[in-house]
Amino acid sequence: MLNSKTVKLLREEVNQHLQDTQFLSPELQELSFEFGNCTMSRSGDRATFKVEVLLKGGDTKEMSDLKTYATMYGLDLNNLKEHNLYELIGYRPRATKSPFIVRSKADNKEYIIAKTTALKFFKQDQQRPSIGE
Repeated sequence: MLNSKTVKLLREEVNQHLQDTQFLSPELQELSFEFGNCTMSRSGDRATFKVEVLLKGGDTKEMSDLKTYATMYGLDLNNLKEHNLYELIGYRPRATKSPFIVRSKADNKEYIIAKTTALKFFKQDQQRPSIGE
């Protein structure tokens, strides 16, 4: 019988195997694979994984969404204010409370943060023209 612990171990093993695999076909060498969410049957005899296939070096879904929504929040991704502890790496459009994803530079872990926090840390201060200009 499958349980969540077994499925988690299986996902980690398969992800590691896929990272270590060298494909013979040149077309497949440009791809990266990752097992994602899993749905298990109620009886515990079946598990279905979502497999994500990306071009190596390509943007994740969250980064693509960040690029799409950045202008709405006034974020210029080419000119983000530097933060010494975190980097902005993604956006979750369906998350209303904490839509932004950051990665810690210290331990490389990902965290979600609120819109106000993201704007406070990463939005460039707007230079206001002085009266004589």
